[in-house]
Amino acid sequence: MKKIGADAILIAAFAAICAWPTLASRAPSVSGAADQIELAEADPAVAEHASYAQKARDEVREWRVEIDRFGDKAKARSAQAWNSASEDLNAAWLKTREASDRLEKAGAERWDSARASYREAADALAAKWTKVRADLK
Repeated sequence: MKKIGADAILIAAFAAICAWPTLASRAPSVSGAADQIELAEADPAVAEHASYAQKARDEVREWRVEIDRFGDKAKARSAQAWNSASEDLNAAWLKTREASDRLEKAGAERWDSARASYREAADALAAKWTKVRADLK
């Protein structure tokens, strides 16, 4: 029987903590954390990718909260202006979320492309956010 070292336990705990938001919002995966641990031990870039993907998930979640909060305020001001702005913001957020999902699933060969796509979508969302807020003030 193979002994599990303290490092492996720490890596497993870290992987479980990082994966929690994903696991809470998606169907459970049988292989998830164990595969990540093996990959992290085999390739240090995997840990960097997982960390960046977690930051992307957090950023997408923060945008959703901010857009919803802003929407509540904007709706009170102008329903028509909000409807147009809401469609634009939600479309930009959806693209960002989809890019974040692709980033999480990207292997080493597609990582740079997925990361660039995510950054482009997130930057476009930020620009749309700035424009909509200025238009509705």
